[in-house]
Amino acid sequence: MGYKISLIVQPGDSFFPIVRAVDRAERSINLTVFRMDDPIIQRALIEARQRGVRIRVLISSSARGWEEQNRKLLKDANEAGISTREPAGDSKRARYHYKTMTVDDAEALVFTFNPTRENLHYARDFGVEVYDPAIAAEINRLFDADWDDRPFEPDRDSPLLVSPFNSRTKMTTLLQTAMDSIDIADAKVEDPAIIRLLVEKARSGVLVRVLGDAEHRVRLPPEIEFRAAPRYKLHAKCTIVDGTAAVIGSMNLRTESLDRRRELSISVDDADVLRRLNAVFENDWEHQAPMLGSTATQVLRVFPLPPPELAKRSSLRLVLISRIDTLVRHEIRAGITTIGRAKENDFVISDALVSRLHAQIRLDGDRCTIRDLGSGNGTFLNGERIDRETRLRPGDVVRIAESQEFRLLEL
Repeated sequence: MGYKISLIVQPGDSFFPIVRAVDRAERSINLTVFRMDDPIIQRALIEARQRGVRIRVLISSSARGWEEQNRKLLKDANEAGISTREPAGDSKRARYHYKTMTVDDAEALVFTFNPTRENLHYARDFGVEVYDPAIAAEINRLFDADWDDRPFEPDRDSPLLVSPFNSRTKMTTLLQTAMDSIDIADAKVEDPAIIRLLVEKARSGVLVRVLGDAEHRVRLPPEIEFRAAPRYKLHAKCTIVDGTAAVIGSMNLRTESLDRRRELSISVDDADVLRRLNAVFENDWEHQAPMLGSTATQVLRVFPLPPPELAKRSSLRLVLISRIDTLVRHEIRAGITTIGRAKENDFVISDALVSRLHAQIRLDGDRCTIRDLGSGNGTFLNGERIDRETRLRPGDVVRIAESQEFRLLEL
């Protein structure tokens, strides 16, 4: 594999890989959206458009339960000068479900997750970031076809799997090569032909394991080992063969995803990516939290365990992480945390836009709130200025005046 590639792991890596890619854009961004409600990613896209980047967003009209949110997303994007379309062929297929982004025709990101707060912070998900013009061009070719509702013929030599064209063939071929093991993280392993192939492999001596979601537990044959993901909602769609090759993307191993939806996945064999991917799978399989250098892991290493007396007062451990610089972070301890420009604050932000005593966060047991302290330029929660004490929850975005934005994460 002759291109640079890196793995994204959720929860942990959060919105940072996406925002960094958006911030690097100089000419163009093409993005497909099934669901999206993350305000920091949306803000980054608006800022990119303001500096002259051409942005096109395909927003699915068939995301169940998200019709109103997606209509608002279309409206907000159009008002910001971002070009949007609902895929013309959405009515012809079950759903346009793929999740990709390309930047400047040189960089591509393929996700199993939606850019929502739930998927970024509370679900096991993966993504792949690839720096390769050929792969970016192939994804853009698919994007253009869907943008204009034109036919598409996938490149047979590309590492991409595109439903409903070649995903079944490529996935079947990969599974048939398995000699030692097949590890699958997927809440919906339901396709009869795929299950038959997995059983055949298991009977031939290949270890076949499926890590699924207890909410979507399926009746798999006894030859296939199954465990429910222990800590997170399992939203990932990932298949690993012999620990040396994997497919990651939007496609579940079910008939609808293989044969009827618009899905996109990518096959990878990069040693570093596989090393990390295998470790995450093993940790989840053994009911252990992943310790693999993600953002969440860095936070855990930066802050020591609280003293016993504080641990008794609060079962929540929270941290504010800057959107601009992930090393700028502040742990929220039990009691009151003050934020402002003056040195006597617990969290000091040296910016003239920030008042000397700007805001305070109160953590009492499992309840966390934020209050503006009469600042001149305001305190904002998820884009809205607050005028009273307001509940804070993990995943919320706090902005202090027009100075800095922070994401609240749970340790």
